[in-house]
Amino acid sequence: MTKASAPGKVHLIGEHSVVYGKPAILAAIGKRCHVEVKKRKDDNITVKRDGHYHLEFTVTEAMKFLDECSRLWIDGKEKNDWSELNTLLKPVPNGQKLIVARAMEALRVKNGMDIEVDNQIPGSGLGSSAALAVTFPAAMAAAHGMELDREKINEIAFSIEKYLHGGTPSGGDNTTCCYGGIIWFQKDMEPWMLEKEVPYKLEGFVLVHTGKPEKSTGELVQQVRDLEPRYREQRINDLGKLTNLLLDVLKLGPRGAAVDLAEERQLAALASLVEAERKNAASIAEAYLVERTLRAMQVPDVPGDLTLFYDAGLASEADRARLEQARKERVAE
Repeated sequence: MTKASAPGKVHLIGEHSVVYGKPAILAAIGKRCHVEVKKRKDDNITVKRDGHYHLEFTVTEAMKFLDECSRLWIDGKEKNDWSELNTLLKPVPNGQKLIVARAMEALRVKNGMDIEVDNQIPGSGLGSSAALAVTFPAAMAAAHGMELDREKINEIAFSIEKYLHGGTPSGGDNTTCCYGGIIWFQKDMEPWMLEKEVPYKLEGFVLVHTGKPEKSTGELVQQVRDLEPRYREQRINDLGKLTNLLLDVLKLGPRGAAVDLAEERQLAALASLVEAERKNAASIAEAYLVERTLRAMQVPDVPGDLTLFYDAGLASEADRARLEQARKERVAE
């Protein structure tokens, strides 16, 4: 039996903008995913999680499932909408079946195996699926006597993430889980390991687990993709600028100790950037809700209720004007 493990990750900034070519800063976290693989002589595959059998299928069934996922991926690319694939892979068992099948295809493994998973990473944006995409092929290769470097493991993991994240992931999640540390990541560029720029552990950060999200990563990425370009691009560009500013703050050292800068100034700068990103993320959510409401108002018998936006103070003046105009047009009809 052969083991492999990988850390989870957190986006310090740039989680959605990195998909559109802007930079992001990610860091590995202490929670890890552990996977053990043992070869079998037959073609049966079992996946055990938390000491219980979680999945059982054959090699043939795995390849048929991968073929179906590939078909939906191609359809999604043609439509620029991977919603069907996202729906299929949203259940955890289906996602893990896809990971096993794609790793087998990449490694040309044709026999069955027993797989045991101990994933300590919560499934809430902390790289649970990316860590699985790294550890499955790593452990599988080792169990079959193959030697893979991190670059090859990361390449396979990225091919898996293309299915799990709805077509166009940046590659930042799997890269951080594969290499660890703090990384400056930009799509289609070599990752920049920030060992010299940030030669200290990020301390004083608290990650609060608020529960399993209703939407998968792929579904959230699709929601942003569905926004009108003019809404999306402005916010994406703003996030890119904030990422550069955050790197400048991180370079100051732990709590300003590396340079002659008061601790309060550095913490204030960091807090300001965090708040700016929060507002940016909220505006992306607002834009999606506005678009969804406008679409709903075009459908008979669906109320175009604007109270949600007004009461929460979400809609900007321009968006309120658009929504109010759409409501008047609907009443006139």
